Amino acid sequence: MTAPTQPAANRAPSTGRAVGAATLLAIVVVCLIAATANNFRCETEPRKSALGGDFLQEWIGGRLVARGDADLLYDPATTDQMQHDAALVGFEWPESEYYPMVYPPAWYATISPLSRIEYTSACYVWLALLATSLPVLAWLMSRGLQLQAGQVVAIVIGLVLFPPAMQSLVMGQKSLLWLGVWVGVFALCRSGREGWAGTLFGLMLMKPILVPVMIGMMIARRRWSFVFAAAGSAATIAAASLLFVPVSSWIDYVGVVAGVGTYHQTAGYSADLAQNLGALLLTATGPHRAVYWGLFAAGAAIVIVLMGRAARIGEPQTDSPQSVSPLDDRFWIATVLGTILLSPHYFAYDLTLLGLLPIAIACQGRLSEAMPWIVACFVATAVNDSIVQTLGFPPTPVVLLAMLAWYGRPPMTLVAGCPAGR
Repeated sequence: MTAPTQPAANRAPSTGRAVGAATLLAIVVVCLIAATANNFRCETEPRKSALGGDFLQEWIGGRLVARGDADLLYDPATTDQMQHDAALVGFEWPESEYYPMVYPPAWYATISPLSRIEYTSACYVWLALLATSLPVLAWLMSRGLQLQAGQVVAIVIGLVLFPPAMQSLVMGQKSLLWLGVWVGVFALCRSGREGWAGTLFGLMLMKPILVPVMIGMMIARRRWSFVFAAAGSAATIAAASLLFVPVSSWIDYVGVVAGVGTYHQTAGYSADLAQNLGALLLTATGPHRAVYWGLFAAGAAIVIVLMGRAARIGEPQTDSPQSVSPLDDRFWIATVLGTILLSPHYFAYDLTLLGLLPIAIACQGRLSEAMPWIVACFVATAVNDSIVQTLGFPPTPVVLLAMLAWYGRPPMTLVAGCPAGR
């Protein structure tokens, strides 16, 4: 069901109020993080962790591109030395710690202008840029999805309070940016512009783990304009990056992607702290790898079946041959949950993507009915690490599996009295 279009005269003031409130909230968040978070507090003594968090490796990568050494992007000897060069980055931190270079060359080429700024100042510029995601999301929800100002402000506040989103900002991670891309894709699909949505989704080349499930779901629903546009957009970005980085960098990056298991051994990236299907099964199988992979194959098959049911893939459609059946909120619920559960690695800050769920459900006018699941996700992500330390298993994937099972159960109703096709 598509939300009715509001008159332009009423929509503009509503958008202004929502964006204004989100901008004010972004300023408050930036000030609080800059003043209180260890990752962004300047210290004269050697630090326990890097200033700016994960942004350090991005700044280093951008600097390599800017000075014409992009062929060294994935050379650990070079990047590790640069990360611990106090004269370059302006601080000292433990030699045993480092941030792996895990993003594609195109991203480091994109970020290279920031590397021309002294690192300490660049950290705060980066934090401010990340926080601009909040007013952008508010604009997308109000103008693109025509939600009321009160709904938009409530969702933005909830997003700021959502532990993964705040952790993402504190760690210098880009999860809010990726959420913004997904919300933009959702808004374009909702308005019937799926080709443009695919073009925008091509930006997710920068975060490949968020790509396969979405593309698979679009193929299953035969949204070829989206699929081909996304492929063309990603290919264009990769080709354009060759103006700044050599082909060898992309070859090296493929090796990084293939070595995702090694990535899990990096300090600070323990698989025990992941919050996906793999992390849940790892606690049950321990070192028995054959058992683990067997259970993972079975678990992944179950997740895929539930995703298909939730998204109504394979069910007869009532649309005329000239029209295309809409991608309702169940499609987006299934896609987001499947992306998280089936990812090879998915840590707390990446769970910011769950912010798409209340947005998609609100557009269908059923947010109150889904609120128990929203609250359950909020609580699970907040206590996940504590539960892992005390009980030895991550609760977040359990909640996500339960939510997927609820929306993918055979009866064609979502909640009592609410038709699934609505």
